[in-house]
Amino acid sequence: MSIYLFGSDSYIAKSFYNQTKYQKDCKRVSRDSPTRDYSFDLLNHQSFDFNIIQDKDKIIFFAANSSPDSCENDPKSAYQTNVIGTSYFINRFLEKNAQVLFFSSDGVFEGGNKIFYEDSERNPISKYGRMKLSIEKEFEGNKNVKIFRLSYVFSRKDKFSSYLEQCVQKKCEVDIYPMSRNTVYLDDLIEGIDNLIGTWDSWDNQIFNICGNDLVSREETAKYFGEVVSDINIKLVEPKEEFFKARPRVINMKSNFFSALLNRNPTNFKDAMLKEYQ
Repeated sequence: MSIYLFGSDSYIAKSFYNQTKYQKDCKRVSRDSPTRDYSFDLLNHQSFDFNIIQDKDKIIFFAANSSPDSCENDPKSAYQTNVIGTSYFINRFLEKNAQVLFFSSDGVFEGGNKIFYEDSERNPISKYGRMKLSIEKEFEGNKNVKIFRLSYVFSRKDKFSSYLEQCVQKKCEVDIYPMSRNTVYLDDLIEGIDNLIGTWDSWDNQIFNICGNDLVSREETAKYFGEVVSDINIKLVEPKEEFFKARPRVINMKSNFFSALLNRNPTNFKDAMLKEYQ
């Protein structure tokens, strides 16, 4: 069995490659990374030789335009990547009887005061969420497609944590937007992928909500960062109206399956931060 990491130059894909117990089986596939084993382009269907894919190979499909703002501002281009290109490649993998892990998003839910499980109604408010939902629906029920719906993925290298560190270095005030997610630790996500690779056929469910147990706000994240890492000055800011057109303020996503996949409860957010900065 070979494992192909499509979009291997992304932050999560690089972390997975460096930590997975299956590294010797992994092939990195990206558009222009110097460390890639194979090249491909979601907008160019001829950019990859599908003949190398064998029966039961695993495709870990990290490739996407994952910026909600970009999807909102340039939806035609994002649709070509996130729906047209993604659909084409996954269908070609399935023709080879490969098994595909697709990364969706908690953005398929509308957010608000509700709690969302794997079987909850999907009603995205953003173009990004609708693109992810389109792929979920197309491959619904296919035993060779599993779906990880990601909440915000935390590590010290994630976008928000990097922003907090930059503010510490520059000694500037931290602008905090009113957002809350069931933040998941990057190491838990990587362990979940590893465990799925080894137990794929034993799971009857197709979708896993990949999330932590606790709903954590950006303000809480920044305050705890201040306790663990360095004092920071926090300023609560209401963003422009366009910001929350691209994402809900609150998405309280829970999972019926993630703990079973990990064989333990997801890492508590505070424990995750301590691990990252100890």
